[in-house]
Amino acid sequence: MANGFAPYVLKDLLTLSGQNYAGLKITQNGFLGMLLENSNVVDAKLTNQQGHQKTAKVKYKTRQTTSTVVEEDNCDIDFTPVYKEADMTAVRFAKTGFHLSMETVSKYMESASAPVSLGGTTILEEIANSIQHTADSIVTKINQRLLGDVTWGINVVTGVNTAGTINIAKNPALNLADGVSKILSDAFENNFSDSLLIVGNGLMNSYELSKGLTGINQAGLDISKFNGYKFYADLMSKTASGWGANKIGVFAKGSIHFVDFQRYIGFQGGQLGNSFFGQIDLNVSNGMTTVPMTFDIQIKELDCPTTLLNGYGEEGTYDRGYAVFLSKRYGLFQTPSDAFASDDTLTGVNGALRYTVTNACDEC
Repeated sequence: MANGFAPYVLKDLLTLSGQNYAGLKITQNGFLGMLLENSNVVDAKLTNQQGHQKTAKVKYKTRQTTSTVVEEDNCDIDFTPVYKEADMTAVRFAKTGFHLSMETVSKYMESASAPVSLGGTTILEEIANSIQHTADSIVTKINQRLLGDVTWGINVVTGVNTAGTINIAKNPALNLADGVSKILSDAFENNFSDSLLIVGNGLMNSYELSKGLTGINQAGLDISKFNGYKFYADLMSKTASGWGANKIGVFAKGSIHFVDFQRYIGFQGGQLGNSFFGQIDLNVSNGMTTVPMTFDIQIKELDCPTTLLNGYGEEGTYDRGYAVFLSKRYGLFQTPSDAFASDDTLTGVNGALRYTVTNACDEC
């Protein structure tokens, strides 16, 4: 160089940081991961493979109670079994987008313009890379919304739907009325079947991370042997409406579902004008592993400088290149609150309980 300085060497932060590269960090959205892993996705999808919308209703009957049972022989009709219906809807929508100009790509290394395949179409490698950096934002937003949409059911043990308290003691004793024992006992009282699904943060997550290091305590109890549930860590639940720090949600399998609406499939997919419409799978962290979630994607070719709105509602002129939009219509479906009759011992139970987790001493 004429000025005596060597040109800088451009390094990729991904190469330097490895798994701790900030741009591709995945937030632990355990609630959404739990829904995707346990929902009946086929029955909870509001579009078919041909791209046509459908209206979905769920039918159910309430079980009869002892009030309909008589203790004399007659021919009176004691009840008429009827179906109830609940709507399955995708009432929420999330979208994010970015712009990538050809001028910008031309200034990057040659690999940025390399063709890669995405959902049956060929795009620039730099678009795929930008999608990776965008993914966590829309996944986390959806998880935040779904956490706030949960309807908490009655816990028959307390008679209310507010958060109960369970204590995972610092000095574990044989306390059958607290800790995981309390969760499992309450689930039994509420007639939950199969393994429980537990979502939360804070102390419960710390317990899950450390319980494998425990052994038999002074009461002869090995708390690491507790099973009958699966835990999903969720960072967003700390601040979500209806949740909070050290809160957990306990769900009966089959009681809560992700409602999936996919737009760009069937006849709605493919090339239309200057846009390609298709789908892409993004990873959702459920606390320990990742599960795929399908999003709609539109890649719009801008063949002239174009005026568009940015994320702040401001108009801007965008150069020739690509506008990329990721979007999702979705919803949450739970067991209806009237699934049990008003005089049933389980009236108000919908398979969703919540607790505050503490870590105090039993006998200090």
